[in-house]
Amino acid sequence: MGSDAQQGIQLIDRFCQDDRIRIRQPRRNLQIKFTRPVSKNNDFVAYVDAIGNLDGERCLIEWKTTSSRYSEEPDGLLAVDPRLVCYSWITGISEVAHVVFVRKRLVEVQYLGTVITDEQRVEFGQLVEDTIRRVEAARFLPHPGIRFPQNPCSSCRDVGLCLGKPELINIALVRRPGAQNLGWLDELTARNPPLLPKLNRRRAMFVLTKIDEIVAREKQKEAERDTRFVELGRTCLKFAQDSTGGWRT
Repeated sequence: MGSDAQQGIQLIDRFCQDDRIRIRQPRRNLQIKFTRPVSKNNDFVAYVDAIGNLDGERCLIEWKTTSSRYSEEPDGLLAVDPRLVCYSWITGISEVAHVVFVRKRLVEVQYLGTVITDEQRVEFGQLVEDTIRRVEAARFLPHPGIRFPQNPCSSCRDVGLCLGKPELINIALVRRPGAQNLGWLDELTARNPPLLPKLNRRRAMFVLTKIDEIVAREKQKEAERDTRFVELGRTCLKFAQDSTGGWRT
């Protein structure tokens, strides 16, 4: 059994030994779909891992797996988790919890609970409504992707829009006149196209000859290997083992 499978069994054993979670009617209260109208033509859909009891208190539960412990400090950090706020908003349940299965040499299960306030749910609802209005109006505000040392902005084709530089916009986003279907591919040009190297026929023939020699040598080795296998098979048949377990010649 692999180490991952062994850790999984140990985590389940620890979870059962802790006996802190109770989920009644699991078919109904595991992986639950919630839908909430957010506009005339759109619904907000969320899937909640579980609704049950943690230490006897009803709460919304999200399962987590990780190779390191979740931070428990500073106090109240879990209450600002956007996903838990979202789940609390769509279900109306204030008490939420992470049940974290920590995969390490000595396995551990963390039970991290918190309370989402009514004010947080109202703010999240306003955020959802505002986002839906922007999406329906096709208003997509610039969102920087700079995260040093990685910088996705440097390879983004829309960076010209964010920086307000028409020359970048024209290069990356504006099609040349007359581009139809895939014909615009023929219009692509480079500012400084690389020069094609001059063909050295003598050098090219030398390289091709060496390649042919290598291929021929490998074919010869493969043929010799096949011959050895055939000889080995004949030898095994010659000295085959009889039904009594002895060897016959």
